[in-house]
Amino acid sequence: PDLAASVREGLGVDSSAWLTSSLLSQAAPLTRLTADANRVDDITGISNLSSLTEFSLIPTDYSVSSPSIASLAPLAGLTSLTSLRLQDTGLTNTSLATLPLLPNLRSLDVRYNALSVVPSAIANLPRLASLQIHGNPLLSDNPRSGLAALKGKLIDVDVAPDRPEIASD
Repeated sequence: PDLAASVREGLGVDSSAWLTSSLLSQAAPLTRLTADANRVDDITGISNLSSLTEFSLIPTDYSVSSPSIASLAPLAGLTSLTSLRLQDTGLTNTSLATLPLLPNLRSLDVRYNALSVVPSAIANLPRLASLQIHGNPLLSDNPRSGLAALKGKLIDVDVAPDRPEIASD
């Protein structure tokens, strides 16, 4: 599955172009990237997009099972990132625990994954103001369970259930 195709499209380069360091340094900085979670199973190389402020990995079809993202470590170095949307990407407690410290991240959307606890990686994000976390097992019994580590940190926590087909913002 192909994150590179989304990068090529975002940069406006030919679909067969090699994404070299030279190409990335010569192209206009890419600040927003949206990719289809149904087609991406690895985000290795995203750290080369150091100008990214918004990264969205959201399925175009919620009825199809998306591949799982095993590690978020490739996000390290994206110090300008302010918004991260990882809907229905198969995130588990283990994979979300690999979330690096993103000093400017203000909004995190991890709806419709397999989280049963709120990993400390989320609580350690210094500027996080908004968390969308519904559709995860941790909320199945008690919507407030597992959120104690975030008390006093967040401005907005969305735990209300909705339908993934209409979860576009």
